This record gives sequence, C-alpha cells and structure tokens, in this order.
Amino acid sequence: MEPAPLPLIDEHVRALPGDAAQAWDAVVAVLGRALDRSLGPLTHVWGFQPPRPGGPRPLQVGSWGPGFTVTAFEPGERLDLSGHHRFARYRLEVLLDPPADGRVVVRVRTLATFRGRRGRVYRALVIGTGAHVVAMGRLLAGFDRARRRAPVAA
Repeated sequence: MEPAPLPLIDEHVRALPGDAAQAWDAVVAVLGRALDRSLGPLTHVWGFQPPRPGGPRPLQVGSWGPGFTVTAFEPGERLDLSGHHRFARYRLEVLLDPPADGRVVVRVRTLATFRGRRGRVYRALVIGTGAHVVAMGRLLAGFDRARRRAPVAA
C-alpha cells in the first residue's frame, strides 16, 4: 500500500544565469554537499530516516543523507529528496524550467504531512515561524553561488 500523497506546503523560485546544464550542476553540487553532512545529535533527537550519508555518489536515485533519500533524478529537469522523522513525512522537489533569455528558473517545492500533536507543534515552529522560508532562500542562494563559481563554458 502506497502512502497518501503529500500536500504542498510552499514553492520558492529563483532564476539562475546560464544554461540548463550549468544550473543542474549547481543543484547537484549543493544538494550533494548537503546530503554528505552529518547532523550530529539532531539525527537521534528528530529520528531522521535515513540517519547518515550513504548510497551511490555522485548523486542518483538511491543516494541518501540524514533525513533524505534521492527519489527522482532526471538530469536537467528534476531532483526529488524524500524522507521522514518523528514529526513529519516530506519531499523536496527541485524542478528546472526550460532555459529562456539566458536564465534557468529553479523551483523548489516542499510537500509534507505532520504527525499528531507533536507534528502540529513542529509545523508551527518550522513553517509558522518562517524558518522554512529562510532555509529555502538559503538553498536557492546556494544554487546561485555554486552556478556563479562554476567555470563558464567556452
């Protein structure tokens, strides 16, 4: 039995200069670094699944890091990270729109469901306070920085 679909929480958008391959490389580099990090004691406190980095590298379906597993990997188009912990089940979808005017629009969608009373409290702390918006802004800025640091094709 498949789990119920996850409701959309929000979507954040940023246009990156360059072509689709450059934007994709930036997305994969930033998310690859994120998945390779340890979250230390938070892993146990929150009960992140999976708890630690592993799986194939470079990133592909089946790669994982604390709290996330790569569940979709379509180069130049889409990378999904799915996971769960004590309070929520979630998916982060990174979508690249076709290039236009020398830019690629990157959309990051968050879908999640929150479990019980503690899940509602967690949602209020993470989503309700704006902390999630800040985190997604930092993620998109990281894509932009990685893109700008990448060598320009001749």
